[in-house]
Amino acid sequence: VCVCVSVCVCVCARARVRVAVTDYNRHIVATLLFTGEVWFDGGYQQEIKDNLTATLAKLQPHATAFNGQGLSKNAIRWIGTEAGRAPDPNWSTGESGGGDPKSTVWCPAECDTTLQDHDHWFYSSTEGIRSLDELIDVYHQTVGHNGNLLLDFTPDKDGLIPDNHMARYKGEHHSLSCPTH
Repeated sequence: VCVCVSVCVCVCARARVRVAVTDYNRHIVATLLFTGEVWFDGGYQQEIKDNLTATLAKLQPHATAFNGQGLSKNAIRWIGTEAGRAPDPNWSTGESGGGDPKSTVWCPAECDTTLQDHDHWFYSSTEGIRSLDELIDVYHQTVGHNGNLLLDFTPDKDGLIPDNHMARYKGEHHSLSCPTH
């Protein structure tokens, strides 16, 4: 079992954050200097498509682009839920949901989910974390169904991953790397 950690940066649609196009473009260029995956969460403004395509190709030609269909040859698609479960079957072709076996568009699925309970994406000292058994099930329901699993890291207010979170990540890694027979 190979467990890979990659830096992922989420780029929200400019309309959501209400910034000027030039500031948005400058932010994207700075972001692309340091990432292995870029999320176009909520899409992107059509007016900057050409710039995004050129910037991705120049600065991060191997980075995956979540919701980056039309921007990158390395586009991946959202599976349609943040539960960490892919449908069965799940095709690597097609541009939405479980894919399409008849499509000629290569766009593998990504299943994003949280370590914390209740789909909580940002650190909270009061939010519990998923059990090891649940995380192992999530792994089998995503990777085992031809999906890429993106399990979030939630730094606390000091920028650190809490000890109980790290212990759970390590427990999942150990369970997947060293299965008992």
